[in-house]
Amino acid sequence: MAFDHQFLNPPARGNRGAGLTLGWIEAKPGNSFHETRMRSWAARMCPDANLILRYANGANGHQAVGELASLGASVIAMPWVEPAGIASVAGWDQILPWASANGLLLCAAMGDGTTATGYPALLPCVYACGTSQPNGQSTSGKWDILWEAGDGQSSGAAMGAACCAIQWLGHAVFTNGPFQDRKYGFDSWLARPSQARGPRNSMVPFCGSL
Repeated sequence: MAFDHQFLNPPARGNRGAGLTLGWIEAKPGNSFHETRMRSWAARMCPDANLILRYANGANGHQAVGELASLGASVIAMPWVEPAGIASVAGWDQILPWASANGLLLCAAMGDGTTATGYPALLPCVYACGTSQPNGQSTSGKWDILWEAGDGQSSGAAMGAACCAIQWLGHAVFTNGPFQDRKYGFDSWLARPSQARGPRNSMVPFCGSL
């Protein structure tokens, strides 16, 4: 699925994320400029959602996923990517599939200026979020969710996709049944088969906020 609004439009029909929790994991503390941008986009797209920030640094950084799940997060944004060549990280390899199987929607930056999807976006249980240039040319490799982000960075696409998931959940679609229905419903809305990555770059174009 491709989005083309660069976070410029307010949520439609008063859907501001009220009653929902957006988990947000940063690679490490100290990048105040990056965090300010992520906060500003979340404030624009789902200003009433409960935004909880945790950090992934350290040997037990993956435990942030479980903590956010216990705090009621239904979506987790990971606007970062591991260095090139890393395809597996102990702890993360186990907890992210667990989170997805329990209905959390996971969005991660896939990297910029490369055809290789970075970690953790390369995991089948994570939505790989990339960006495009104004002419529609992808600045990332194979993506699940593409966004024409204002700064052209996939980190912004990851946060934007997560906010869009919060907006989608705000319509109470597939949220009244089992917890796992969140992922199945969101997959269907993205026009992609559940539990299967399938051929990337094949999403139906979609413009506008929910």
